[in-house]
Amino acid sequence: MIYLNNLRSISFFKLKEIDLRLGLLSQFSKVLELGCFPGGWSQYILSNYKSLKLVSIDKKQIITFGSNNFHFIKCDIFNDNVFSFINNVTRSSFNLIISDACINISGIYVVDAVNYIQLIKRILLISKVFLIKGGSLLFKIMLGGLEGKIKHIFRSFLDISFIRLTCTKSRSSEIFVYCRGFNF
Repeated sequence: MIYLNNLRSISFFKLKEIDLRLGLLSQFSKVLELGCFPGGWSQYILSNYKSLKLVSIDKKQIITFGSNNFHFIKCDIFNDNVFSFINNVTRSSFNLIISDACINISGIYVVDAVNYIQLIKRILLISKVFLIKGGSLLFKIMLGGLEGKIKHIFRSFLDISFIRLTCTKSRSSEIFVYCRGFNF
């Protein structure tokens, strides 16, 4: 059991809610996490799914976990070397890619929208390289009004749903996008 004072971040509870609502992680054996700092999602996965293999990436160093099923890569996902770093850790693909990464929000909608589109296009590119056919993708957006654009960008998935969490503040624009059935 994880106690509040041992949590890396409250995002632990966000992934827990998504997992309980969708039965998400029990379906998969190998997960790639993009943007893991400070490690809340990693902590949730490793404390609840002991046999699941997890590779987590962030440009900021995290305190690693004492698990043989966990590997941390310190790298910005926009760095072109990220592909070779992932290949060096594992030669196989992932059946789930997750991302709690976020842009630095400026408050200027047009600027933030462009930056979010760049982030989600990078997540999609990494997914096209490392996600198995039929695999799934879960990522966060913090900007309403992008749903149509996201459905277009992620049309290589059979199903796309938008999830608003009960543990998120009511005035928050945080939405999670769950894409199932990768078919690229």
